Amino acid sequence: MSQNVQIIFDPPSGVYYGGQMVSGVVQVTLTKSVKVKGISLHIYGYGKVEWYDQSKKKKRTGRPDYTGTEEYLSMNTNLVQAENDTLELPPGIHSYIFKCHLAEDLPTSFEGTNGCIKYIVKVTLERPWKFNETYTAGFTVLRMLDLNRESPQSKLPIEFEHMQTKKCWICKSTPLVLVVKLAKTGFVPGETISVNGRITNLGPNKVEEVRIYLRRIVSYRAEKPIVSFMEECTDLVHKTSEHLQSGSSDIFVENVLVPEVPPTTLFHSKIIRINYDLKVEVVLGANEKNPFVLCPITIGTAPLLPEFTNSSAAANEEPAVSVPAEANVQNVSPVRRAPEIPPPSYEESIEKMEMKLDEGEEHPIQSTEFSPKCSVPNLQPTVCEKSWL
Repeated sequence: MSQNVQIIFDPPSGVYYGGQMVSGVVQVTLTKSVKVKGISLHIYGYGKVEWYDQSKKKKRTGRPDYTGTEEYLSMNTNLVQAENDTLELPPGIHSYIFKCHLAEDLPTSFEGTNGCIKYIVKVTLERPWKFNETYTAGFTVLRMLDLNRESPQSKLPIEFEHMQTKKCWICKSTPLVLVVKLAKTGFVPGETISVNGRITNLGPNKVEEVRIYLRRIVSYRAEKPIVSFMEECTDLVHKTSEHLQSGSSDIFVENVLVPEVPPTTLFHSKIIRINYDLKVEVVLGANEKNPFVLCPITIGTAPLLPEFTNSSAAANEEPAVSVPAEANVQNVSPVRRAPEIPPPSYEESIEKMEMKLDEGEEHPIQSTEFSPKCSVPNLQPTVCEKSWL
């Protein structure tokens, strides 16, 4: 092959916050002279959803029944443009710098079963009398969600209760009561959720165990052929506690570590919305309906801070700006962060959501699978003791 094309991001991780500048170098290495009409660059981002109608019994075709798309970013530029019909590039290494400002409200990169949000850099070599050659590389966009600014109510404690009684034709049994308390409902990846619960089991059934799930609920919205919705629920963490005999009560506490997942997103994409909750379920014997409570939580990128005792000092303190290491940021609106938060690291999401780049592209720079990264704040470990709030 007479040429090799590389798309090198700055920083090499290819991770950017909304409001920053995505930048890098397109490096074209030629072993011999090559004639081109031009070299073009396209930086774009989009969302796509699709699924099949599960009620149809006929054999699936290659075309989904419901689809929806949304464009978030599109920038085109010419890296090389021939003045006449063609331009001859000599052997050697040719480097072309690119930059593109990212809007602050871009949704976070995501890949699910029925949809995705992707950001891609595409380089096209336009060849005379030959097919164009395209090269693609994906990058990760993280939307900043500072819980202190965008979800201040999530620092408040909250309580959920469920009462279940078993009815018969002449009486109603004594109830089973499940109460769950959270000290707050806002968390970031790497933080621990302390789940405090109390079960009052005055009924005849033994509680076999208590199951706690940290769940992600993704809502997809298709627009063709008609507006339709699909919901995808994924158990990210699953924990269980010990059994409880009938006619007794007990308290329990479980610590759930928040894994590397994208933040809660509700309003920045019309076709994909991401929510999280805790499901606490009491498992009874066979043929019994398991009572449960659902506790909505918010996953952010900047953790909640304790209340300031000196309000004047807090007012005078400037928020720090979080920037991925080595990023080349110029003329960018600052990304506002809570003060004194260590810079985050970037890890692949817990499910390794591998995103296919443009299907059918001739030369994807990366493999056709691209794993977006998540922001993981560098938190100090905390110890959660058993308590009843």
